[in-house]
Amino acid sequence: WKTDGPLQARSRTAGRRLAIAVAVLWPAVTIATTRVNGDFLPALARRTLALALGAAALGGLAALFAGLARGRDRAAFLGSCVFLAGLSAATAAAVYPVMLREASNPSRSMTVHSAAGDPAGLRVALGWFAIGFPLALAYLAVLFRIHRGKAAAAADGEGY
Repeated sequence: WKTDGPLQARSRTAGRRLAIAVAVLWPAVTIATTRVNGDFLPALARRTLALALGAAALGGLAALFAGLARGRDRAAFLGSCVFLAGLSAATAAAVYPVMLREASNPSRSMTVHSAAGDPAGLRVALGWFAIGFPLALAYLAVLFRIHRGKAAAAADGEGY
């Protein structure tokens, strides 16, 4: 999205190959997940939020392929972001409240509730998050503003 010339051509080729690999391997990883956690697919089907997030992941993958096919690099990048975020969030929604499942003794699994920190510490962390996250977003906006446009390759004899 931010490059041009030969680097952009190589990146687009790699992007197409990797997108195909992701589309092929996603079902394989889902099957492997169901072998480890037999409740995964039934929970995914029962939970509307998990199903919607899975649909968002699928839509992101479709946007990735559409962006690559049309040469719209930003759309392909944003599609891949939606795919990753949707896939991660759908998985979390499907396995909630269990974060790490104990295969031999399910009662020893790590849940969201057993892994949570002290409520007072979580309140302090939330307070710092309320300050730090907007600052991080502002910094990101400044970086995007400073580095807007495409990065041009150095001419012969220039650069390091």
